[in-house]
Amino acid sequence: MRGSVYKKHNSWYYLVDIGIDPQTGGRRRKVKGGFRTKAEAEAALSMVINKVNSGTLIEESKMTVEEYLDYWLNTYCKANLAPSTLKRYKELSKTINKHLGKTKLAALKSTDIQEFYNELLTETNLSPTTILKVHRMFHTSYKNAYSLKLVTSIPTSAVKPPRANKVDFSVWDGEEASLFLELIKEHNIYIPVSLALQTGMRLGEILALRWDNINIPGKSLAVRNSLSYIHKELIIKRPKTSSSIRTIALMDSTINDLKALRKKQLLLKTETGIEYDYICSWEDGRNMLPDYVSKTFQKLIKQYNFKKIRFHDLRHTHATLLLQQGTHPKIVSERLGHANISMTLDIYSHVLPNMQLEAVRKLENIFT
Repeated sequence: MRGSVYKKHNSWYYLVDIGIDPQTGGRRRKVKGGFRTKAEAEAALSMVINKVNSGTLIEESKMTVEEYLDYWLNTYCKANLAPSTLKRYKELSKTINKHLGKTKLAALKSTDIQEFYNELLTETNLSPTTILKVHRMFHTSYKNAYSLKLVTSIPTSAVKPPRANKVDFSVWDGEEASLFLELIKEHNIYIPVSLALQTGMRLGEILALRWDNINIPGKSLAVRNSLSYIHKELIIKRPKTSSSIRTIALMDSTINDLKALRKKQLLLKTETGIEYDYICSWEDGRNMLPDYVSKTFQKLIKQYNFKKIRFHDLRHTHATLLLQQGTHPKIVSERLGHANISMTLDIYSHVLPNMQLEAVRKLENIFT
């Protein structure tokens, strides 16, 4: 560790190299003066060198919040987050920068952040759920700044963001779901829709399915990847949570649908020479994309005059129908790839009262 002392005018100063600046990659130097004697300056220099060597010196950053978030997103997040998550973080950071971007990162206080959240809640059209997402991202970024010794504390730790709204969604009943599948049987999004309804898979997981993920004799499929399309780039990668990697048992009718599609693709292969590795693909072998499936689904809903729901609500429909039939929530949780059963119970709490009534009716049959 390099350092020196020198006299300037009537005061003594020390100068010490304190390591690499994480923003610029250059060396950082600390200068401090006002010491009356050379001995005082040397003693202070020795103390700083000891702190640097022990990792306890914190030199607060002069970066603004906006400068730091830009650095953090492009240096740490870009290398470690899924492209869709990175895109969402960048959008959330715009909200922060609009209000707090010019403030020095090290000068921001918990009260400033609390007032910021309160303002978002009362003065904008952002939902409590979105504000909570802003907070979680901001808190993660501050924890990183603290680990880099750019700040001496994590002000987001003392802040109370609003609670997230309950998940709001609509579902179809069993009759609606069955009828819709009948009506679109010959349509090219039949397989994505039927898999969503009959397995509870997410759209990205469905579109990433390969034929080697299907176990026909075992009547199951393995969820191993998820497909997204961001900034005109097709991205297929492992799900971000281990619980999303799962095996799902299939209905006989689902197996039959997959067999029929495979037969059709193998016939096409003899004509085109194209390997159809992915289940949801076009005749030229290109992957079917999420935006196409979602938009086409909405067009078909309108065409057949069905209750309007999102494609993702097919997943909710699957879970709701299972719970209404008395399936144990643990099984539903495993099929959906939830991290834990409490997540499933929280999302589908509206179904549980009816399940309680059904349980009471069963008890009455036993005791009467």
